[in-house]
Amino acid sequence: MKLHYTSKSSLDSADLMAIYSLLEQCEKKDKAELELLFNLPMLENRTGEHTFDFLCYDKKRLVGYLAAFDIIDDKHLEVTAVVHPRYRKNRIFSGLLKQAQHEFDRKGVKEILIVIPTNSKAGRKIVAAMEINLSHSEFTLEHDKRSFLSEKTPFTLTPLEHEDLPIISPIVADAFSDPLDESEQFLAKTIDSKPYHPFKVIDASGEIIGTITVYLDGRQGFISGFVVDRRLQGQGLGKKILRQTVGMLQADNIYDILLDVEVTNANALRLYEECGFRSIAGYDYYKYR
Repeated sequence: MKLHYTSKSSLDSADLMAIYSLLEQCEKKDKAELELLFNLPMLENRTGEHTFDFLCYDKKRLVGYLAAFDIIDDKHLEVTAVVHPRYRKNRIFSGLLKQAQHEFDRKGVKEILIVIPTNSKAGRKIVAAMEINLSHSEFTLEHDKRSFLSEKTPFTLTPLEHEDLPIISPIVADAFSDPLDESEQFLAKTIDSKPYHPFKVIDASGEIIGTITVYLDGRQGFISGFVVDRRLQGQGLGKKILRQTVGMLQADNIYDILLDVEVTNANALRLYEECGFRSIAGYDYYKYR
């Protein structure tokens, strides 16, 4: 057996088919949800601007794959990987990570989070051996397709634009306790990213009171970045806005609706459950850098 490592800035159809096949084999072995973790639509739309895909082959067979995703910018990455069940004693993950780290060092990456499914025994063994600390955990929730929402509210959802950033960025930064410049940078990137559809929430008086983003992939919608101005929280507005967003998607024949929530965010979790969402997977985020 002679392993060969390579890296790519974009993936062609053959690459994607090999990755999908590897994910399927690992899902069967580990009983873990990997399709959501690897964000397949994002893999299919790599721009070629960054080298975020690292692959290991045994001859022509893909046996290991590591993917990186820039969430805020290309200096803050989330990384996840899979190794074929029959090849897991060949230090392939270490080889992939070493290759990726060389690229990340060259690019000046400041933060790396390694993400694993909560129920992945193989993943837990790897992070335990690396002796890295848990940053946080998230649930992925799915909306009950039998629950149809038609919420009439005094709020209007319209596309978020760059000129809205001076108003919405402080609201988002305050909600997530993030630096203002990072929040503004993240929102600007979201506005410019085609699969993402960020909305501003406008109340009856015309004031922007929050934001919510929908990522569309065919007939699937993924809700993220949901924020209501902290000064208005506790009035039931979040529930109304979320139900309105779900109803908007259902009106467009999108019934496969997902979102993520931190495990420790009990208030948000309760809100989502009251709106018909239920947990389908969990993921742990470990601080590598």
